[in-house]
Amino acid sequence: MRVLSLVLLVAIPIAAAQQPQPVPADAQRAIDEGNAAWVPGLESQDLDRACGAFTEQTLFIDANGNITQGLPAFENALRARFAKGTKITGGKVTQLGAQFLNGKVIEWGSSLLETVDSRGLHHPGGGYYLTVWERRPDGAWKITRNIGLGLLPQ
Repeated sequence: MRVLSLVLLVAIPIAAAQQPQPVPADAQRAIDEGNAAWVPGLESQDLDRACGAFTEQTLFIDANGNITQGLPAFENALRARFAKGTKITGGKVTQLGAQFLNGKVIEWGSSLLETVDSRGLHHPGGGYYLTVWERRPDGAWKITRNIGLGLLPQ
């Protein structure tokens, strides 16, 4: 009886969970536009363009587990890097997948950035990411969680 109770305790929530669905077309457009704006926005240091897909409250977690709470703090960190002479000279965002689940879009992919530091040294970088997109009250899809999953193999 204890085993049956345990099985039911686990199985009922799993059975009740919504299965992933295709990403709504308007959400995919928002994802494509946000991904397309990221690198050019950083190259021109136009943070409104680069960060337009994030909400003011987005939680950013880098691959080392460091947390930045909110878009203003994230933009300030980017500005500090630019002020030290870092320049973004290229890159690419590639969506590897996305699923619509429980009213949110879970998207994953890779983001490559080519940077040049204040000494003129080139630094390729980037990594895999996972984002959570939510429909806002105004109908726009925005990123509420941005999680770095680790560096891409060099």
